[in-house]
Amino acid sequence: MSDKIINGLVLRHFPVREADEFLTLWSFEEGKMRAMARSARKSSSKLKPVLAPVTWLQLEVVPNASRYVVVGVRITRSYPRILQNLRHLAVVFNLFEIVMHATMEGEPNHKVSILLRESLEQLEQESSVGIDFLNDFRLRFLSALGYGFQQAACRYCGGSLFSSAGASWSNTFLGLICGNCGQYDAAAAGVEREVVEYFLKADPASAVRKVSAVPLDLKLKIERMLSEMLSGVIERKINSRQFLAEQVKF
Repeated sequence: MSDKIINGLVLRHFPVREADEFLTLWSFEEGKMRAMARSARKSSSKLKPVLAPVTWLQLEVVPNASRYVVVGVRITRSYPRILQNLRHLAVVFNLFEIVMHATMEGEPNHKVSILLRESLEQLEQESSVGIDFLNDFRLRFLSALGYGFQQAACRYCGGSLFSSAGASWSNTFLGLICGNCGQYDAAAAGVEREVVEYFLKADPASAVRKVSAVPLDLKLKIERMLSEMLSGVIERKINSRQFLAEQVKF
């Protein structure tokens, strides 16, 4: 079998047997993928860079049954300032958890790859980040998966979100619905116009934005809504046939 070059990040790794490491990666070429790094924990191993946290790697892998085996690796970008900032490091692992649980294996997504790269670069450069950063990441990530808010239209009927009936947030439909449709979803909650405008301003192609015009109480509400939406996306993927089929392989 021929070798393949993969450029990506290790989202998670855990030890297997005496010195092996089982990796979950996000790569430009394959999206989320799993691989085995044999003897990576040995002091003399040439694969030890796969254990370096928050690092872009170029991996040489060989297909083997239902997974890849890493046979070579080199570091292409590291983030020393992130590693020295415990808050930033916690944010990074939060981002990794989102990507790991909300995506399928073998589905490359260039927008997600660019978002990860831009987010890490921003964290490396800035001394502090807050709720705006995380909200923007979640919003752009959801948009990259196809759950964006590009139009001011109800997720259910397609009607205007700016009608006299207002707009509501629906976990059932994973997004905004008009006030009329909200009457038929007992769990739907009305949202302010500023919240609707916040979602509609998201541009997946832009760099990570700084949003300061929205009051803190609305930012916290937006954070809760986006977290609930991500939970809904993850739950639906976990219940999908593709996800279940992937688990059977291992």
